[in-house]
Amino acid sequence: MKYSKGLLDLINAEESLVRLKQYDDAKNVRRMIDRILPGEEAAFNKRHEEKLDRMHRRQAEEHDEDLKRLNERVSALRWNGVRAREKDMAITQQRMKGHDVDMVHAHKLVMMKQPELAVHPSATWQNRPGFISTSAHHRGGQLLNAVKGKKANQAIYVASLCNVHSFDNPESGTVEM
Repeated sequence: MKYSKGLLDLINAEESLVRLKQYDDAKNVRRMIDRILPGEEAAFNKRHEEKLDRMHRRQAEEHDEDLKRLNERVSALRWNGVRAREKDMAITQQRMKGHDVDMVHAHKLVMMKQPELAVHPSATWQNRPGFISTSAHHRGGQLLNAVKGKKANQAIYVASLCNVHSFDNPESGTVEM
């Protein structure tokens, strides 16, 4: 509790009067103090409550600003992720289109080769080393191997496109309609 200078002067005057043994004057000063003290305490409590309210309001405003900045950061991160996924998807789709065009072209070239009846076939029928792993003609198998994974138990089941379907013993995941 912090009193005003006037009230503190009255309290000191009362103490001085008591030391000087002037009890009647001290009693009159005490009455003045008792009249002023409740108003002083109420004013102090009011100022204290206002100060606390200002602090709470300021803290709430800072909290709201922090939440706003946090939401902006989270939103920016989310949109960066969305844009990165969209970019990756666009790259993958374009890559697949390119693979498809290359594969169709390679199939046409293979189909256009003229058969040769020779012991030593010409260069058009001889394949370079690594032909199966890199040729556009085998791109479908390459993509299938990429999906299957390289480590043990990492493979994803993908049915072969070349196998004949058996209706007596259907593949797992086959749904009857």
